[in-house]
Amino acid sequence: MTRQIAAAMMLSVWAGFCLAETVETVDLQKLKGTVVSISTQQVLMTVDGKDRTFQPSEISEISFIKADDVMSARNKDQPEGAEQNVIVTASGDRLLASDLTIADGKIRFTNPLLGQRELGLSDASIIYHPIENLAAVDIEQRCREMKCQPGQLDMLVVIRTAEKESEWLTFDGVIKGLAQEKDAEKTVKKILFNLEETDKKVSYDSIAAIYLPSTAKPAKTSGLLTGRCGSTVGFTSLTMEGEKLTVESPQLGKLQIARDAVASIKMTSLKMVLLSDLKPSKAVEQGFFDTTFHYRVNASAGGGKLRMGGQEYSSGLGLHSSCELTFDLDGQYSLMVADVGIDDAVKPNGDAELTILGDGKELLKPRKLAGKDNLSTIRLDLKGVKKLVIKVGFGADGLDIGDHVDIAGARLVK
Repeated sequence: MTRQIAAAMMLSVWAGFCLAETVETVDLQKLKGTVVSISTQQVLMTVDGKDRTFQPSEISEISFIKADDVMSARNKDQPEGAEQNVIVTASGDRLLASDLTIADGKIRFTNPLLGQRELGLSDASIIYHPIENLAAVDIEQRCREMKCQPGQLDMLVVIRTAEKESEWLTFDGVIKGLAQEKDAEKTVKKILFNLEETDKKVSYDSIAAIYLPSTAKPAKTSGLLTGRCGSTVGFTSLTMEGEKLTVESPQLGKLQIARDAVASIKMTSLKMVLLSDLKPSKAVEQGFFDTTFHYRVNASAGGGKLRMGGQEYSSGLGLHSSCELTFDLDGQYSLMVADVGIDDAVKPNGDAELTILGDGKELLKPRKLAGKDNLSTIRLDLKGVKKLVIKVGFGADGLDIGDHVDIAGARLVK
């Protein structure tokens, strides 16, 4: 018996105790079964007892299990002493971090996916620290509104609360360390921060984010691995055999990761591009009343996750009637594939009309989308198309109430 066959038999038994894994191809086909192995040459899985092989370039995502949302966790929901941070590396990795310390130019922390880790300060870009009733995603949004970004010096984003009013402040300086100290017989974390050539100690409980002047350059990756804990790691190569994955990360080096700690693996394929990665050359949006819902990238028109038929999508567009988006394709693609429908958040409301044009010709004739209906999958021939236009109009009711249209999992295939 070969080692590969033995591994397949073991994994088939193991799969009987868990949910089926899913391989999604670049043209949005979804196959459920058991992933046996991953190499640089092929992905082997069993579907209904039969082996199927794929080239990595044919695959967009491998899903094992649903991941936690690393950016939505609030520390008030964590057990005592289990404070969580989110570290964003220069390459865009998002790492859940507990037991965080900073000393000697190093960030040391524990991560559920990777164990105890160490990063140079120059390899990190941002540290989000959920405080008060805020999650990392809330802090990220507020920092974006404040136009915070890494600069020449380290920057602390501090929240000061007086009575019921909170004030967000930024301070530029140099971080010398983050350590625990005894304060009135209580152990607290404090940042030693050099501000205008004066050393100050700042309570970590008041800091929402730390921006670091990273010198590391973002590296091109072959895909993105997401752990069950929600941490994400970009990789240049990935293999899986049995219960172990070997991952090469631009900033974290060579990693050995347990299979049961992994939620999904997204592949970067030269054969396709996500529609959400393209910026429209033109956007025309007009609400029925005074309120206009602008299109959203990788989120529904209401700002939540893209969700249809109980399924969450990590990529796509959230649109609202009425809108018209134009994309310049320059004839590079042969196929467009997407799931379309009304987002679950507003069902059973929603009555809209979706039309898709290629160089002025109807690729998708006006299609009614209603909250009471199920999602549908569209496959459109894009050969030679230079301009793609997606139009969402008011439905038969002539109103825009609940017209949250999802163009989910949308990709353009070469």
